[in-house]
Amino acid sequence: MNKRWKSFFSIKISAAGLLSATATICLVATVTSFIGKYWWPFELTTHFPVQYCLTLTTAALIFIFLKKFSMAAVCLVFSVINLAAILPLYAGRNASPQEGVRVRAVFMNVHSGNKDYREAIEFIQSGNPDLFVAEEVTEDWLTNLRGSLTQYPHSIARPREDEFGIALFSKKPLEDASIIQLGTLGLPSLKASMRIGGERLTIIALHPPPPIMEGFREERLRQLKNLSKVMPKERNIIVLGDFNMTPWSPHFQDLLTAASLFDCRKGFGIHPTWPTTLPWMLVPIDHCLVSKGLATTVFFTGSNIGSDHFPLVVDLKFVTDSPAEGGSRSGN
Repeated sequence: MNKRWKSFFSIKISAAGLLSATATICLVATVTSFIGKYWWPFELTTHFPVQYCLTLTTAALIFIFLKKFSMAAVCLVFSVINLAAILPLYAGRNASPQEGVRVRAVFMNVHSGNKDYREAIEFIQSGNPDLFVAEEVTEDWLTNLRGSLTQYPHSIARPREDEFGIALFSKKPLEDASIIQLGTLGLPSLKASMRIGGERLTIIALHPPPPIMEGFREERLRQLKNLSKVMPKERNIIVLGDFNMTPWSPHFQDLLTAASLFDCRKGFGIHPTWPTTLPWMLVPIDHCLVSKGLATTVFFTGSNIGSDHFPLVVDLKFVTDSPAEGGSRSGN
């Protein structure tokens, strides 16, 4: 066998080995994602079913070409398992009333190191929401937002020079607006109400830390647990924030159940938001959740505003009847 053919087979064997290793990592991560509640590194594996599905499907096709049918079959089975986790986001959209007052809310993590204020300001001006929440807001960000978006004269903010500044801007006057603490690390969240079309609407915004270590994970879980404790006994509540977790986290599902909230993303698809700098790793960690008095009519991610997050745009309508009274809400 000449050197050319030896080199060819060597490359083929190396490529097959790399493919097997990549597929094995996705297989193991799929398994650990089912026990993500019990150890924080395992929870990190819950966030990437899209990437696992695409990688395993590609690997299966290549294994079929290489006539490695056993490996192809395993990859296809695990690809379907991940697909089963993804598909519910495309189904079960809550029916919304034909008539009623519409509310447009925008959430954007502007990134504290981002100095491209104009992109975010133009995005808000073009979308014309009734209210918007901005996170990672520094003093410079707050100055630029307040100075340029004068159509939002009502606001409450706690700017910080790290990643946890937060602000709410509204066209309508704010009632009972306050900075609240949901955890023990001093990270600000906010809560406020307003009147729209005769309805009282309460907005809660939070930004738990990323679960990159056990202490941060515990703080995030503490904030999510305390969220239900500060929610008023009202029908019309919006919860917005960068939760630093995806809908596939077991803790996300626990939050929906404990706080009786609905995921606005459900029925509209994945709409990943972070990180914009690594498109193949995009995951949906920014969220809008609502209580039973609101139905989602529009949900999408906006254009790049210079941040490492895409913004969220959500249109909501007030629901006049609860499910028990014949309303049109479905489960979360």
